[in-house]
Amino acid sequence: MALPKWLDKGFVIISNHEPLSFRIRRGGQRVDEKEKFEYEHSEKFVKKAAEFGITCFRTHYFKGSGIEHEKPEMEMTKKFIKLCHKHGIKVQGYVQHGTLSYETLFNEVPDAVNWVARDQYGLKSSVTYGYQFFRYKPCYNIRNFVEYIKKVVAKGIEDGLDAFGFDNSAWSVEPVACQCDTCKEKFRKFLDKKYEMNTPAGKKIAWERFALDSFAHVQPPNWHRWAMPLNLYDMEEPMIQEWTDFKCETIQENIEEITAFAKKLKPDVLLEWNCYSAFGDNGPFWVGVDIYRNMKHIDAVWNEQDPYPGINSQGVLLNKIRSFRLFKAYGKVMFTDLNSRPRNEEELKISIAESLAFNSGLVCRLPGAFIDDTVDGKKYPSRVAYMRFSSAHRDIYNNTESAADTAVLESFDTLANTRIGTYHSLVAMYQTLIEGNVQYDILTLDRIKELSKYKLIILPNVKLLSDVHAKMLLDFVKKGGKLLATEQTGSCDEWFRHRSAPYFAGKEGKYGKGEIMTIAKIDHESGFSYKPEDWFIDPRMWTLPKNHAEILRTVKELLNGTPVLDIVSPKGLVCNLLKNGKKYFLHAINYDASKFLPDTDIRLNLPGKITGIEMVSPEEGAEKKVIFTSDKSGVVFKTGKLKRYKVFIIKAK
Repeated sequence: MALPKWLDKGFVIISNHEPLSFRIRRGGQRVDEKEKFEYEHSEKFVKKAAEFGITCFRTHYFKGSGIEHEKPEMEMTKKFIKLCHKHGIKVQGYVQHGTLSYETLFNEVPDAVNWVARDQYGLKSSVTYGYQFFRYKPCYNIRNFVEYIKKVVAKGIEDGLDAFGFDNSAWSVEPVACQCDTCKEKFRKFLDKKYEMNTPAGKKIAWERFALDSFAHVQPPNWHRWAMPLNLYDMEEPMIQEWTDFKCETIQENIEEITAFAKKLKPDVLLEWNCYSAFGDNGPFWVGVDIYRNMKHIDAVWNEQDPYPGINSQGVLLNKIRSFRLFKAYGKVMFTDLNSRPRNEEELKISIAESLAFNSGLVCRLPGAFIDDTVDGKKYPSRVAYMRFSSAHRDIYNNTESAADTAVLESFDTLANTRIGTYHSLVAMYQTLIEGNVQYDILTLDRIKELSKYKLIILPNVKLLSDVHAKMLLDFVKKGGKLLATEQTGSCDEWFRHRSAPYFAGKEGKYGKGEIMTIAKIDHESGFSYKPEDWFIDPRMWTLPKNHAEILRTVKELLNGTPVLDIVSPKGLVCNLLKNGKKYFLHAINYDASKFLPDTDIRLNLPGKITGIEMVSPEEGAEKKVIFTSDKSGVVFKTGKLKRYKVFIIKAK
């Protein structure tokens, strides 16, 4: 599913997506909220935003209170769309896909009482944040709910929306996920279909898997005080694994159906979904979100989980790079909040630069509401400079692909069925690669046939690995590829059945034309306690492992000492190498808001003869030629002092 072409012109978004009725019902609004709301829809504000450089507004459309109840505000949005289009601005309509404001919705649609998610005790599930008990979670398996959302989409397209932002596309958090009769029935049908219980071969596999020859009486997990999700770290029990898979499949089916419906009505409409969990958190288990399987049916995702980028007081380099690279690997984009609480403009510029470098030159959501201060060019000249840079240099962002020689394998089987140790290893590996400026892509099981694009595949504690996938990796090595596996990689198959030894143990060294190396332990600087406060790997534990230098040496050795980017990085320098045909683009960011980074030597080991290098930057004006030397395998040049963000354009023959 190709992205809408209008994104190629660049993208700068601001958001103020709550309707007035919700602001009032939630509480805490301003005394003059009504007057403020009206100004947000005025042509005066739209003109100021257009002059500032805003290309898209994210505004209210459907909050879950009912189409009739929200109709006056929808009409305001309809008029607002026309105003925005007049001034060259696209409009994204915010749509609740995950909450029902029942006090008004039930009056309008009495049947909606049957759409509410109910936990194993039959209690209604409400949102788990903000004490907003007036917002129930929906059951995604209720047909009438899905049809109602499609009705909202059809109305939004008719009203002229260019994009939709679907929020809260996730189940209620365990242990209050929906277990209504419809979900139970669909769960059993899901198992029957997955294991082909109408065939002898399917029944044989089901017996191997569960020692069952029928799913007629299967129930979802029965959580209780002695067996709660927070205390479950390895999901070895097969029906818990299947319940996770079923929840993920339900969300995927919702997204697929609504996307197909919208694209049929308007092919170039952009569909963004808030269906992404924090890096280090098991989204499939907790809320039924598997971003890998959803990728086929989305244009963009909203990531409101990962930390704002920069170097924190503990010296940890915080970033959203893993998330950006994941979406780039699928040809998608990520919307996210830029730093909304910057202590200075340099911190915000780090956030913008990261989005430009890793997200196809899209600026994402600037901080601030629909008020004059947000779009004050005189007050924020540096923001304007970055936006102008993005729009003026689309050639360095559009139609680019990664030039990485290394890929990290992420396994749904592992990440959906484990919670702490495997995530800690993955975070630590990414932090090591990012700070070491190893150019990597993210490879997932559904894209494992892309192995041949890379010289090296890294498996950071991929505990669950099927025989099929393991043999594909061995075949990759036999043909000349390199493999680095850490810790318990391959110690279990995809069903969590334990092997006598990790799959690659005893296979180290030369293997066919390639090579396998293992690292027995990633030695974490900051441990986790397995207590509730460490229920996922959050930025407190994003420190580099003690043996990060050893890991980097091993990676470089496996790349025969010639990684595509070879650099001794000062703390805070992060690079991203992209290509388009015979042009390469090296994006360099300084994540340290407190200082300039020193002049640094860069070596790129690239094919072809390098004919020229130029540098462009939002802070240094016009393109500048860069002095370089070259040899048979690549090119060497210097970064110069780096305040915040530069792009080096390398032309090859």
